Amino acid sequence: MISSKKFVIAALALPIVCLAGLAVHKASIRQTGQEITLNITGYDPRDLLSGHYLIYNIDYQTPDLCATNMQSERSVYVCPEQGILHFDSQPRGCTVFIAGRCEGRRFIAGVERFYIPQEHALPLERLVIDKRGSVVLSVSASGKAQVKELLIEGQPWFEYLKSHTEK
Repeated sequence: MISSKKFVIAALALPIVCLAGLAVHKASIRQTGQEITLNITGYDPRDLLSGHYLIYNIDYQTPDLCATNMQSERSVYVCPEQGILHFDSQPRGCTVFIAGRCEGRRFIAGVERFYIPQEHALPLERLVIDKRGSVVLSVSASGKAQVKELLIEGQPWFEYLKSHTEK
């Protein structure tokens, strides 16, 4: 009986500990990573399983990014400041690079969506379609990126909407 109680406690505690560890890891990337701001295009605002997200493509300032239709497990590193794409090895001489993978013709780094409260979704969709948006990413030394902020015309999205709806 005692061993079954310990098993139940361990089974309940393990997911909580794992979730807390993931949250701490992502928070450390946000706090200690180097910031970079990149323009965004495109949208797909509704993801019914995950709530209401603005889904976009990031302009990494790299021509022919994932130009060939690739579906592989190879690591891909993008260096936006040099406009260079590297496969399987981190780029040398690049101060900020982003790690990801190519899925078809799209580079995926895990930063392609931003949660938007439903009441603000339609105006933000239009602004992103009009190519007025950008994202601030925090990038760790290993190339892991986290979205810090969605910007519209250089302002945080909430401040932009607030200032343009009060007029």
